[in-house]
Amino acid sequence: MSQTDPFISLLIIFITDPGSDFYLPKLLQACNDPKLEPYTNNNIDLGTYPVMRRDYRFNLINIKVEGISNIQVEKEGANVPRIYINGSNVKFYARRPNTEAPMPQLPAKLKLAADLIITPVGSVSLPAIHVTADIAHAQLFGEFDATSNGRDAETIRITFIKLALQQMLDQADNIVFNIDAKSVFNQMINRIINQDSVKLKLVTELNNQLSSASVLGTLSAQSTAAAIAALK
Repeated sequence: MSQTDPFISLLIIFITDPGSDFYLPKLLQACNDPKLEPYTNNNIDLGTYPVMRRDYRFNLINIKVEGISNIQVEKEGANVPRIYINGSNVKFYARRPNTEAPMPQLPAKLKLAADLIITPVGSVSLPAIHVTADIAHAQLFGEFDATSNGRDAETIRITFIKLALQQMLDQADNIVFNIDAKSVFNQMINRIINQDSVKLKLVTELNNQLSSASVLGTLSAQSTAAAIAALK
């Protein structure tokens, strides 16, 4: 498939068209096995840290992130979508929030909610602490291959290669964890979980999950179906 393939040219239009089945927010919202809206994760290990001369392991569990699909493809220059095509390979960048066709049910910022489990090494876990964070800047990068015979829409196949949240750590206050607990250790817990290194663990694990075989496989299958429907 070459850069002049008419199907790719049409898909680039459709991925930015709110009326299309291939519109990017619709693709993300349709991903349901696993779901991306909201995105959930059972456990993220944030690492082990010393507190009062003892080591404690920090884990986020019951993680829920809302608003991943509240995005639209970025524009650059003279209102040109930030999409790059190389043969059958397509890369795109999307920003938040969606102003083209906003979904009222979705937050403008990424909203994270989870339970923080703190476990003294060699002992049992302390009671869970509820944690929240609003994340304003979270660009979405995606990459997929689009192949077909160039003549029949039924032959098109979309294979997602990567999906990743970017720019989440560019600003120091973009991710600030807030804890819902009354404890003499609140200040220390806040200091630990709001370290840049801890936030990096969160972002890395989120992106590992978004680019997992299960997410990419489901997104590929559902995007293929949407592309065929849009091109018919």
